[in-house]
Amino acid sequence: KRAWVVCLDEPTNWPEVRSARRFWDVMTSGARKVPGCRLLVTSNAGTTEHWTTARWRVAVGSAHW
Repeated sequence: KRAWVVCLDEPTNWPEVRSARRFWDVMTSGARKVPGCRLLVTSNAGTTEHWTTARWRVAVGSAHW
């Protein structure tokens, strides 16, 4: 199956475990492989210690905004 939209809700509240990071990686890498697919991430600010902070910084610095 090929998704045309991937929605990830509140990843800043996901647990700090390997399976959560792996799920993020699988969903985001899959979205890149489908032409026209959109990735939507909705969340609050979270904390700077959470593993999603590094992903947020990459997104903010991206020219794809």
